[in-house]
Amino acid sequence: MDAAQLDTADWNRGEQRAAARQLVNRAQMTTKAAQAVVDAMPQGVGATVYSQAVNSLYRMGVTQDVQSFEQAVNLTGSMNSLGGAVRQVLALGDVGENALRIAYTYGKRSIWRATTTTGNGWNRCC
Repeated sequence: MDAAQLDTADWNRGEQRAAARQLVNRAQMTTKAAQAVVDAMPQGVGATVYSQAVNSLYRMGVTQDVQSFEQAVNLTGSMNSLGGAVRQVLALGDVGENALRIAYTYGKRSIWRATTTTGNGWNRCC
Protein backbone atom coordinates (compact mmCIF):
# COMPACT_ATOMS: atom_id res chain seq x y z
CA MET A 1 0.00 0.00 0.00
CA ASP A 2 1.28 3.47 -0.82
CA ALA A 3 0.55 5.87 2.03
CA ALA A 4 1.23 8.85 -0.21
CA GLN A 5 -1.82 7.96 -2.29
CA LEU A 6 -4.24 8.19 0.64
CA ASP A 7 -6.51 11.23 0.44
CA THR A 8 -6.64 12.67 3.94
CA ALA A 9 -8.58 15.82 3.02
CA ASP A 10 -11.86 14.63 4.59
CA TRP A 11 -10.29 13.14 7.71
CA ASN A 12 -10.98 15.53 10.54
CA ARG A 13 -10.08 13.19 13.40
CA GLY A 14 -6.64 12.20 14.55
CA GLU A 15 -7.91 8.64 15.03
CA GLN A 16 -8.49 8.34 11.28
CA ARG A 17 -4.92 9.38 10.52
CA ALA A 18 -3.62 6.99 13.17
CA ALA A 19 -5.71 4.12 11.75
CA ALA A 20 -4.39 4.87 8.26
CA ARG A 21 -0.80 4.80 9.55
CA GLN A 22 -1.41 1.46 11.26
CA LEU A 23 -3.01 -0.03 8.15
CA VAL A 24 -0.14 1.23 5.98
CA ASN A 25 2.42 -0.29 8.34
CA ARG A 26 0.74 -3.62 9.11
CA ALA A 27 -2.05 -4.53 6.74
CA GLN A 28 -1.68 -6.26 3.42
CA MET A 29 -4.46 -4.13 2.03
CA THR A 30 -4.59 -2.16 -1.18
CA THR A 31 -4.51 1.63 -1.05
CA LYS A 32 -8.08 1.85 -2.33
CA ALA A 33 -9.32 -0.55 0.35
CA ALA A 34 -7.48 1.32 3.11
CA GLN A 35 -8.93 4.61 1.88
CA ALA A 36 -12.46 3.20 1.95
CA VAL A 37 -12.23 1.68 5.42
CA VAL A 38 -10.63 4.75 6.97
CA ASP A 39 -13.24 6.98 5.30
CA ALA A 40 -15.91 4.76 6.91
CA MET A 41 -14.31 4.76 10.37
CA PRO A 42 -17.02 5.49 12.94
CA GLN A 43 -16.55 7.79 15.89
CA GLY A 44 -16.20 6.12 19.25
CA VAL A 45 -13.48 3.62 18.37
CA GLY A 46 -9.72 3.96 18.69
CA ALA A 47 -7.27 3.55 15.85
CA THR A 48 -5.68 0.36 17.17
CA VAL A 49 -8.98 -1.45 17.74
CA TYR A 50 -10.37 -0.28 14.41
CA SER A 51 -7.25 -1.23 12.45
CA GLN A 52 -7.24 -4.72 13.97
CA ALA A 53 -10.92 -5.22 13.23
CA VAL A 54 -10.93 -4.03 9.61
CA ASN A 55 -7.69 -5.81 8.78
CA SER A 56 -9.13 -9.01 10.24
CA LEU A 57 -12.32 -8.77 8.17
CA TYR A 58 -10.34 -7.86 5.04
CA ARG A 59 -8.14 -10.94 5.50
CA MET A 60 -11.25 -13.08 6.07
CA GLY A 61 -12.63 -11.76 2.79
CA VAL A 62 -9.44 -12.78 1.00
CA THR A 63 -9.73 -16.30 2.41
CA GLN A 64 -11.53 -18.42 -0.17
CA ASP A 65 -13.06 -20.70 2.45
CA VAL A 66 -15.03 -17.84 4.03
CA GLN A 67 -18.33 -17.52 2.22
CA SER A 68 -20.14 -14.70 4.04
CA PHE A 69 -19.64 -11.66 6.21
CA GLU A 70 -21.43 -13.41 9.06
CA GLN A 71 -19.10 -16.40 8.82
CA ALA A 72 -16.10 -14.06 8.79
CA VAL A 73 -17.29 -12.35 11.98
CA ASN A 74 -17.84 -15.70 13.68
CA LEU A 75 -14.39 -16.93 12.67
CA THR A 76 -12.69 -13.99 14.36
CA GLY A 77 -13.65 -15.58 17.67
CA SER A 78 -15.06 -13.95 20.72
CA MET A 79 -12.38 -13.96 23.37
CA ASN A 80 -9.14 -13.24 21.51
CA SER A 81 -7.98 -9.73 20.67
CA LEU A 82 -9.18 -9.86 17.05
CA GLY A 83 -12.63 -11.03 18.00
CA GLY A 84 -12.77 -8.41 20.73
CA ALA A 85 -11.80 -5.66 18.30
CA VAL A 86 -14.43 -6.82 15.80
CA ARG A 87 -17.10 -6.88 18.50
CA GLN A 88 -16.16 -3.41 19.71
CA VAL A 89 -16.67 -2.03 16.22
CA LEU A 90 -19.92 -3.98 15.79
CA ALA A 91 -21.14 -2.56 19.11
CA LEU A 92 -21.23 0.87 17.46
CA GLY A 93 -24.31 -0.23 15.52
CA ASP A 94 -24.95 0.12 11.81
CA VAL A 95 -21.96 2.39 11.18
CA GLY A 96 -19.61 -0.14 12.74
CA GLU A 97 -21.11 -3.05 10.83
CA ASN A 98 -20.99 -1.07 7.59
CA ALA A 99 -17.29 -0.29 8.08
CA LEU A 100 -16.49 -3.97 8.64
CA ARG A 101 -18.60 -5.00 5.64
CA ILE A 102 -16.59 -2.59 3.50
CA ALA A 103 -13.34 -4.22 4.64
CA TYR A 104 -14.72 -7.72 4.05
CA THR A 105 -16.07 -6.77 0.61
CA TYR A 106 -12.73 -5.31 -0.49
CA GLY A 107 -11.08 -8.55 0.59
CA LYS A 108 -13.60 -10.55 -1.47
CA ARG A 109 -13.02 -8.31 -4.47
CA SER A 110 -9.31 -8.88 -4.12
CA ILE A 111 -9.70 -12.66 -4.23
CA TRP A 112 -12.27 -12.43 -7.04
CA ARG A 113 -9.82 -10.40 -9.09
CA ALA A 114 -7.06 -12.88 -8.32
CA THR A 115 -9.08 -15.77 -9.71
CA THR A 116 -10.15 -13.95 -12.86
CA THR A 117 -6.84 -12.55 -14.07
CA THR A 118 -4.16 -14.17 -16.17
CA GLY A 119 -0.52 -14.59 -15.30
CA ASN A 120 0.23 -15.01 -11.63
CA GLY A 121 -3.36 -14.08 -10.73
CA TRP A 122 -2.56 -11.67 -7.91
CA ASN A 123 -3.39 -8.46 -9.64
CA ARG A 124 -5.36 -6.73 -6.89
CA CYS A 125 -8.17 -4.54 -8.05
CA CYS A 126 -9.31 -2.76 -4.88
